[in-house]
Amino acid sequence: MRSRQPFLKTTDTPYSIPSLLVDKDDTFFTLVACFSSFAFLFLVPFIIDPAFSTIFADFDPEPRVCVTKDTSYRFGNSNCTWSSCREGCTSDIFECTHIIVNYKLDPENKVLGRNFSSVEEIDKVEWDEVDARLYPNVKGCGYPPSINCTTFKANFTPLGVSYPCYYSKEQPLLVLTELDIDGTKRDLVYAIIFPWGLFLISILYILFTYAGMTRPDSEDDQPQEISSAKASKEASNYSLRSIGKTLNQGMSKLRGDPDDKGVRESDTCLHHRKKGPRESFTQYI
Repeated sequence: MRSRQPFLKTTDTPYSIPSLLVDKDDTFFTLVACFSSFAFLFLVPFIIDPAFSTIFADFDPEPRVCVTKDTSYRFGNSNCTWSSCREGCTSDIFECTHIIVNYKLDPENKVLGRNFSSVEEIDKVEWDEVDARLYPNVKGCGYPPSINCTTFKANFTPLGVSYPCYYSKEQPLLVLTELDIDGTKRDLVYAIIFPWGLFLISILYILFTYAGMTRPDSEDDQPQEISSAKASKEASNYSLRSIGKTLNQGMSKLRGDPDDKGVRESDTCLHHRKKGPRESFTQYI
């Protein structure tokens, strides 16, 4: 019959369950801190920088009426120092479109919806600003579907077309086709709070965790100190008892007191002396 192997319960484990959970939490929050920092760096050129530029440009929320005065297509890096619309904000520009507009305040809507047939007809109108640059946003760039340069060019490049626009009080020659200050501020707040909030929470959790691990635990140290003191006291008492017992045995031998068997050491010596040489010899044989 096959005997069962007894189950051995091992208590010396290299890692406990709480320590494993703490290690997993540390790994998780470390990854969160890394990803949040990378996310913030990624959002800087796409949301944070354009949002700050839009806010600092101080656009007038009241729309003006813009009319496209001139459109030109240029090629080459030296000829494309700016572009009315381009898809992608980090690549170099080798092909660009320049849209030049005139704009004015038109409270009675006399110009809005009117299509001018020539530049001479456009120049007959009294404008607030002429030869301004038209952009879809403050950077003039973006990515689909929010920015579609093909649609933008189709809507605003025809000569003499009129449409509402927004100008910058700080840079009057900067004109946008769309403006949403509230949405820009909201996106800016989200792009800053969420990555930085996750980063700070992760760092604080890691710091508090390691601070708690390195701090001595007084409740755990107290029983250990008591047991150490008790062991040292017992060791000293044992040493004193051993020394006292040795001294008592020595004094007893000097006084000739009987030992544990009730026989004196002097009587033993005399007993050996009374025996003759022959008895001693036969005894040893």
